[in-house]
Amino acid sequence: MEKRTEMTEKFAPYDTAEFLTTPGRVQAYMDEAVSSGDGATIARALGTIARARSMSEVARQAGLTRAGLHKALSGAGKPGLETIMKVSGALGLQIQFTAIGDTAVMKARAAMAKRRKVSTPVVNLDVAQKPMASGKIKIKKSPAKIASTARRSAGGAKSAGASRKRA
Repeated sequence: MEKRTEMTEKFAPYDTAEFLTTPGRVQAYMDEAVSSGDGATIARALGTIARARSMSEVARQAGLTRAGLHKALSGAGKPGLETIMKVSGALGLQIQFTAIGDTAVMKARAAMAKRRKVSTPVVNLDVAQKPMASGKIKIKKSPAKIASTARRSAGGAKSAGASRKRA
């Protein structure tokens, strides 16, 4: 009988913060976190960058306590926009909004509606629609608005017809 020996390998713990040593790496890391579309992932990414730069120093510059900063950016916390803005500024990062194409907008809205489990239809109210000859922007009405307008019109026609018959 052959004796079996198992080899065990030891690995050092992996910490992303150790690799966030240049502005380019920080930018790439945050871009990836933001592209996930998940707020907790973005908060955790900011927390990792804060650890790479000294959590105490970032907390001081952001006007927060170290424990409060750690809790907010742990992924379990739900930091508000004001906190995200303060921490981003302390990290030397700037939040920027970029317009995206119509298809991407509709996909993003559908994903948000799905996350909220909203059953109401998403109405396209983008300003990028074609302007009418008068220069005004034509905005489509929502299905609920169309239905209520149709009901009012139908109700008005019945009452007008009824008043004609009486006369």
